[in-house]
Amino acid sequence: MQSADRLQALENFDNDDQETIIKIIDAMVIKKRVEGMVQDPFDKKKQDVDGRM
Repeated sequence: MQSADRLQALENFDNDDQETIIKIIDAMVIKKRVEGMVQDPFDKKKQDVDGRM
């Protein structure tokens, strides 16, 4: 199912349900962005040879 199809299906939901779904999507996008900004300092794969990030 394509994104456009999903958005079109969303239009069939009640307004309250649409808002809930949009909030969930927004939360997932924010979560992904935050995870991308936060790096585990103990993750050896992200460090170079000198031990720097």
